[in-house]
Amino acid sequence: MQHSHHKHEHHHNHEHGEHHDCSCETEHSCSCETRKENFWVDGHLHDGATVVSGEGRLLAEYDHVNSVLKAALEELAAAVTAQDGIVGHIKAAVEISSVEMFSVTDEAVTVKRSKEQEIVVQTAAIVFGIELAEMKALVQSKIMDKLKALQPEQ
Repeated sequence: MQHSHHKHEHHHNHEHGEHHDCSCETEHSCSCETRKENFWVDGHLHDGATVVSGEGRLLAEYDHVNSVLKAALEELAAAVTAQDGIVGHIKAAVEISSVEMFSVTDEAVTVKRSKEQEIVVQTAAIVFGIELAEMKALVQSKIMDKLKALQPEQ
């Protein structure tokens, strides 16, 4: 008996920054492995504007991330202006998670907080006059690469 292998069309909803290894053997056997990247940049054009977004997930000290991120956003805006582009807006949102360990020996409670926090930085930039590929490269070099550098050595 011969088995006929055929391809079929299917759709998966994936978030930005996910990489997929999808394979379909038959219409009843379809698998998709998803790998979430820690740093990604994506973009598109919209009504004459270049729109670029990105996300960085890192383990670092927030105070340091805060100062580096402020400088990185300013550098990005300056780079757009230097290339005769116009900044519509450049924004970042930061989510911070930390862990505190509580322990009791005898009756006294001690609390230890981890030095680094898990930090998620989401960025969005809307600019005019800068090509999409160039703007994605700027967000990568001015923001994401600087955030990556803040991670402790593995």
